[in-house]
Amino acid sequence: YTPVPWQGRGGGGLAYAEFLLAKVLPFVAAHYPVAKGPAGHALAGCSLGGLLALATALRFPSVFGHAAAWSPSAFWANDHLRHCVQSHARQPVRLWLDAGSREGRELQRSVGDLAAHLAACGWQKHRTAHRATLRHSLVRGGRHDEASWGARGGRLLQFLFPPPPKRPRRQPKQPEAP
Repeated sequence: YTPVPWQGRGGGGLAYAEFLLAKVLPFVAAHYPVAKGPAGHALAGCSLGGLLALATALRFPSVFGHAAAWSPSAFWANDHLRHCVQSHARQPVRLWLDAGSREGRELQRSVGDLAAHLAACGWQKHRTAHRATLRHSLVRGGRHDEASWGARGGRLLQFLFPPPPKRPRRQPKQPEAP
């Protein structure tokens, strides 16, 4: 599935998103303890799956508050994801994008261009995960395969669902001297 057909291939992405919304999410909510609202829902995928995860989260930000894409095919349909960013109202969707240094130059370029476009549209990079809404990286030695994507999964989850910022500890009151 892809957000739109291109060169006679793909498409069906909206039907897939509607299936997720109408069937999968209600089933999961009925059978498992899950957080409600966009802060508790994320989509992730690799390659074309990453493309679809990003497009779906951007289209339905009131449902999905997070999306991650390992090596997304951001070049699909002449950079269609840029259109998705501009077409849908900016919502606080936290996005993870990455590509490996051992992947094709076109993929690396398109992912970097998408990250720059997102930043220009208001997504924010920050070294502290809870302050960022965008994380983009070129992974040294990363390839277009499951082993490379799996090795990055822990960092991705820590970014999408960061622990709350630490609050300073309250100091106990000292008894006043007589």
